[in-house]
Amino acid sequence: MACWGCALHGHDLEEMISKTMNGWLPIEIGFDYQPAVVREALVRWVEFGSTPLAEPFLNHTVDRLRKESPSAREMDTDVETLRRVGARLPEVQPAGFVFHISHCGSTLIANALKTSADAVVVSESRAVSAALRRISPAAGPYLTARWENDRRATLRSLFSLFAHYRTGEAEPLILKFVSIDAMSIGVIRSLWPDAPCV
Repeated sequence: MACWGCALHGHDLEEMISKTMNGWLPIEIGFDYQPAVVREALVRWVEFGSTPLAEPFLNHTVDRLRKESPSAREMDTDVETLRRVGARLPEVQPAGFVFHISHCGSTLIANALKTSADAVVVSESRAVSAALRRISPAAGPYLTARWENDRRATLRSLFSLFAHYRTGEAEPLILKFVSIDAMSIGVIRSLWPDAPCV
């Protein structure tokens, strides 16, 4: 497993990753329990290639790729690398969002949407949930504003990476969130107010 963030830094790292990251997706971001204070985080990436996210949940596709022979390559970078790589891609307007509470039929809706070969449907991404993490109201206005900026950049980068990973061109992107992410629906709607939402 490579750790590019440990060996290279700055422009060299960004150039290397941008040239070789087609087909790679971030699957986890290890934010501190108080990300407004501790900004650094380790990001785990997996090489999906053009593999569609056909399983009911993103982590199911990751598990399958890990069990294949040979297994999918993985690497770690810092979160700033994720933001910079994502920022090099055109920003995307998501085609839709699915919020849910458990046992409501949301997985059925997401699976039905996955039957379209022209759309990328990301179901319950741990990286997205990490970026939506709520912070303590005691953080204060400066730390709160800094986290909002970090979160916005992280989410935009994640969405751009998801939309572009299969072909290098933006495909329609639909996100199904985990149930606790419904508490952050205001954040999502503030960033993408025009995206259809169910």
